[in-house]
Amino acid sequence: MARMVDMMDLDLLSDPVFVNIVVGLAVVYTAGINFSMIYPFYLHMDVGMTLTDTATCMSVLAAFDILSRLIVPQVTDRLNVGSRITYLVAAVLLAASRSALASTKDFKIILVSLAFCGFVRGVTVVNLNLSISEYCSNEKLPAALGINMVIKGVFILAFGPLLGFLRDETGSFPLCIHIQSVMILVPMIFWVLEMVILRSRKR
Repeated sequence: MARMVDMMDLDLLSDPVFVNIVVGLAVVYTAGINFSMIYPFYLHMDVGMTLTDTATCMSVLAAFDILSRLIVPQVTDRLNVGSRITYLVAAVLLAASRSALASTKDFKIILVSLAFCGFVRGVTVVNLNLSISEYCSNEKLPAALGINMVIKGVFILAFGPLLGFLRDETGSFPLCIHIQSVMILVPMIFWVLEMVILRSRKR
């Protein structure tokens, strides 16, 4: 067992900072997958958009997602902003933009919300693995990324059906989207607390 732990670098799981990082990434990823599945239905069935308008909204989100992946890394690199800090800010803004989307039925506001949502989502995608590589050594990085993928899979299997059940039981797309936003914010709060505690200890 000890050899397996050493070979697979499972000692990473005894590091509370690493666990905090990968659990946070997994929760945000799970909420993102669920949002991607339900927001077209929210636009079409709840807001009452036509299929054409729904497709337009989806295209806007995707376009700004791609745009941010091209622009933001250049900006953060020039400003020397850490990947994890960038991810944290983007995740909080992502939660806010999704809740804003779920709180309106105005087409123009929805388009703006989705554009912003797509942009900050791209930022989180770009900085997901970078947040891990920023913390782990090069020797442990492959194992760290593998552990992250496994934990993401576990969270999707555990929370995906639960979110679907809540949607079916409540019959409310907005409520489900707001719950996803809360899911995103909770681990980000733990990230902030961890950063504050570590900084205070260094002093």
